[in-house]
Amino acid sequence: MPRRVDCSRRRSGSEAAREQEELRREIITKALLDETFRKKLFRNPKRVLGFSLTARDRRSLKKLEASLPLLEAQLAHLAGTVLCITNDL
Repeated sequence: MPRRVDCSRRRSGSEAAREQEELRREIITKALLDETFRKKLFRNPKRVLGFSLTARDRRSLKKLEASLPLLEAQLAHLAGTVLCITNDL
């Protein structure tokens, strides 16, 4: 589970925005790397994350979900390329 943002201390607006961006980045990274987390996130994001998504967050999840087949194809191609290079050494 991605870390929670500490809301107990006062932060400047720009610091809070940076923390939110970092949290979003961590969630996307975990979703890309962890298939189980990704499936749960797409199925019920509020339950997985513990908070309601903003409209921006919902759009981002939809884009991520739509781009997964292409990303998986690119990763498979890259893995094949790396294996070929390894065999040539």
